[in-house]
Amino acid sequence: MRKRQHQVVLTDEQKERVRAIAFTGTHPVRHVVVARLLLKAAADVIDADIAEALHLSASTVAATRKRFCQKGLDACLTRKKQQNRARKITGEIEARIAQIACSPAPDGRSRWTLDLLTERIVEMKILPSIGRSAVGEALKKTKSSHGASSASASRPRRMASL
Repeated sequence: MRKRQHQVVLTDEQKERVRAIAFTGTHPVRHVVVARLLLKAAADVIDADIAEALHLSASTVAATRKRFCQKGLDACLTRKKQQNRARKITGEIEARIAQIACSPAPDGRSRWTLDLLTERIVEMKILPSIGRSAVGEALKKTKSSHGASSASASRPRRMASL
């Protein structure tokens, strides 16, 4: 049998911690799956069998093995922090979107659609690109959306208190 590139070897302390995570039922499911994966990997079960048993892909098993060997147990149990996820739409841009949405609709249209707003935003070079869902979220925040609670036609009316 050939030696694995990333061999999982758990210390006694790590085994206790991993077993507690895997079998007590008080941890998030993701942690339980990783703990069971590590226990099987430490028992020298092949990646394909681990993947099948835990309903994962073999690449997930291999990546978890690698992460454990390079960064340790805590790195396997915590997710990486998201980076480069800065907001594209600032308050100023939200205000400009609302301003456009409140302006008269283009010729031949009765009202603005998200697609029309998206095209106009790019056309006016407010942003280089933007998705229609981002425009909808910006309008929802400013309560300029057709789906906002104040604009809803089916909103239940309050009963007068007696």
